[in-house]
Amino acid sequence: MTLFSNKSFEDRLDETIQYVHDDNNAVGGKLDTWYTNATPYDRKRVGEKLHIGKSLGGSKEERKLRRAIMLMRAGVLRHGINKVVSEVNGISTSGLALKYRVVLNQCVHHAVTPPSALDLMAAKPYAKVEGSQAQRARARLLGIGNQRANLAHEIYVPVYDANDSAIVDTKNYIKYNLCADSTKAYKTAGQSLQALDNGGELFIIGHGNLGAALGTHDRTYGASELARLLQTDQLNQNPAQPIVIFLFCCWGATHTRHGVFDVKRKPYAHRLSKALAELGFNNVKVVGFAGSVWRNQQQQTVIRKSRRSNRNRLANPGNNPLPTIDYLSLGKDDVYSVYEIDNGDFNRTYGKDWTTRDGDIITVCHRGAGKQHL
Repeated sequence: MTLFSNKSFEDRLDETIQYVHDDNNAVGGKLDTWYTNATPYDRKRVGEKLHIGKSLGGSKEERKLRRAIMLMRAGVLRHGINKVVSEVNGISTSGLALKYRVVLNQCVHHAVTPPSALDLMAAKPYAKVEGSQAQRARARLLGIGNQRANLAHEIYVPVYDANDSAIVDTKNYIKYNLCADSTKAYKTAGQSLQALDNGGELFIIGHGNLGAALGTHDRTYGASELARLLQTDQLNQNPAQPIVIFLFCCWGATHTRHGVFDVKRKPYAHRLSKALAELGFNNVKVVGFAGSVWRNQQQQTVIRKSRRSNRNRLANPGNNPLPTIDYLSLGKDDVYSVYEIDNGDFNRTYGKDWTTRDGDIITVCHRGAGKQHL
């Protein structure tokens, strides 16, 4: 008997979506939409988790149920796939059918959120996104703008410094490019965020201070501090529609190192999401970017460890290749992470937590700190 299937992850996705379609066409349609809009990275990341060995997953029907639960949670409810796999594998055989029905019902009533600022940034002419994604995004740019016309926005700068050009330029970029109202004034600590009571987007601006805290180089807020500040400034903890928080700061989605013993610190976006969940926030999303967020057209400076085998990378003739510096738009695939906070918990639903050590990016001093980078 063959213990492991040799089907491709695309085959697994197709057959699992069809399994759900056969039971509920509406939820199957939502999975179709996810598949169409997902990046190849996202499809591969989820699809590969649907391989369940025959020796581990019970009968054929039980394996189909597990795959369907995994895919509905990851594709429709947007739960983090690694957490989903762990929890679904823990479901007893006797409880599988009931759990499938519960998740199916959740998906039936799950509302699709309007296009986000990420969609808008990805659709810009200078956005360096994957070709197929760019074509989809740009083709629906007018539709994106129309759907966002009545979406509430707030620009929030906890510590504002009028002499800090990186903060000022980022504020202006968001004001003129991402807000429906180009006259939108920024708010700072102590000002109410009640305009987002019915959902919308909250753009938080500050220096990331190598992932430690958000603010200026003189006054900062750690993740728990910022969560409490948002609570104090009356950000709705249970909005009817989602509130999406964008962290416009450097290293927001990146593991960084600190201290004498080079301790690994969780990304700021991860820590903020955890703190918000612990304070009782629900229906909130947090978006963090990897690398240095650069003021010019809101790009990221992503500095990768080079491999000498890649002729396109900058390398010196010695044994130690120089790093490659990529200037990427904030809408590019897989250089940001999205967390969703609900029911007292949080899940990373897109991307990964970048690291400064495992070949992704390396930490360097910010060029022109306080002038160009956040």
